[in-house]
Amino acid sequence: MTPELREEIAERDNYTCQICGRYMPDGFGLQIDHIIPVSKGGKTVRSNLQVLCMKCNQSKGAKLQE
Repeated sequence: MTPELREEIAERDNYTCQICGRYMPDGFGLQIDHIIPVSKGGKTVRSNLQVLCMKCNQSKGAKLQE
């Protein structure tokens, strides 16, 4: 994943975790997550990426979001 793609996804999702709604304008704790994990066939494409905070991303792991 390129730095440009990471920034594009962060801007698109308004630096906000897509699970808990935490706003991270400084980027601290912001992670780019695969909605469908790579281990389950997900691709690194814009439509399969989302912003999650560190806590939500760790709890999601390689599972599909419910």
